[in-house]
Amino acid sequence: MLRITVLGSLQIVRADQPVTGFVSSKAQALLCYLALTARPHARAALAGLLWGELPETDARMNLRHVLTNLRQVVGAHLRITRETVEFDRSAPYWLDVEQIQLHVQPGAAASQASTDELLEVAKCYRGDLLEGFHVREAPAFEEWLLIQRECIRQRMLHALHELTVQLTARGAHSAALACATQLLALDPLREDTYRQLMRLLAQSGQPSAALLQYQACKRMLHAELGAKPAIETTQLFEQIKAGRFPAPEIKPEPPRTPATERRHLTLLACQVRGLLALAEHLDLDALGEVTRSLQALYSDIARQFGGRIAEQRSDGVLIAFGAPQISDPALAAVRAALALMDALNQFTSPVVRTPTLTAQIGIHTGRVIVAEQYDMPHAAIGIVGLPLMAVHRLQSLAAPATILISGTTERRALERVAYKARGTYTFDELKQPLAVFQVVQSHPTRHRLPAAKAYPTAI
Repeated sequence: MLRITVLGSLQIVRADQPVTGFVSSKAQALLCYLALTARPHARAALAGLLWGELPETDARMNLRHVLTNLRQVVGAHLRITRETVEFDRSAPYWLDVEQIQLHVQPGAAASQASTDELLEVAKCYRGDLLEGFHVREAPAFEEWLLIQRECIRQRMLHALHELTVQLTARGAHSAALACATQLLALDPLREDTYRQLMRLLAQSGQPSAALLQYQACKRMLHAELGAKPAIETTQLFEQIKAGRFPAPEIKPEPPRTPATERRHLTLLACQVRGLLALAEHLDLDALGEVTRSLQALYSDIARQFGGRIAEQRSDGVLIAFGAPQISDPALAAVRAALALMDALNQFTSPVVRTPTLTAQIGIHTGRVIVAEQYDMPHAAIGIVGLPLMAVHRLQSLAAPATILISGTTERRALERVAYKARGTYTFDELKQPLAVFQVVQSHPTRHRLPAAKAYPTAI
């Protein structure tokens, strides 16, 4: 079995022995990217990811060289065709980050995972994604890594918070204290964690230690943010100081089981490029405002054109369109893509004078299994099926600032949209070749973001 550990320092092991023989760090980077993204990628997209600074001929030659090396080192775990490359999940493997992705959903009000599952998640987290791993002259890969690292970090913070709540509800104060301490080490400015620690220490007979946590919180907030503790934190401090210990936290009720059904949907997959360039000009607070503005844009576009968000990250979104909510889902998806492209083309600020964000968009129509996700406002539905794989392939085939649509979408009332044929592509998982078209005519619909809100001035 191939074991890939990407949380903390990179470790690739087979039969309890480190896997060696990688020709370069870019070969390792490519293997990790394929394993983490869990979908096929066009060769051209991979060449641009790792060698985007080189001429296309040189980039493709380097990709071929690395793929030859990976065939020799981990060949059984890759599926390589003339057009695409993907990590083969049918071969035995273990990937540590999948424990977090499996049990901790982004945007969930409460984790659906059990205490034991969350404990396994905590054990897996040895550090940030690919900590200390760098690839020279690959800005697109570094951009992707920066965003994914933060996404996984946020999931881990959510998991540790939920685990602390569950352990507290069980009365396992020692384990809950250890968990809250780990959470605070990851995010020293997380004020609600200070409150968790104060409650736990007070309930376990250590009121003096609880009061010291308040002082530590007060010093940290003043030193880093020039702020004072929230009223809720100060009230808790006064309560403990007066000897009125707080009641234990109540574990939230488990969410309802998602209801599943088959539906015919048009899917829009968007990947945003250029966030790394923005990160170089903005401080962390400003970058956070940018990502929140992008997520608000995704929600606004979905709502405006009658779609529902299925997946959402700071650097991309998957939106589903279907009847009976709208009469022409395919056309709605294309118009949403054009509006999204237009908004990103105008995404500027006082800090970054010219637009730097672009989108790669794929649109595909097919029959999928849909699960309604309760208590998850940022991921209203879950989708499973081959159309999901197909739309991500289309997105990966698209160049920056390009919208690709499949033949199944093109045949559904798109006579009002101008497009041109891009050829026919064969994907291993699909029974029939997939015709691909590129949208070439933009609609006048505009969707601007307030520049001042989206890009606060960097300090």
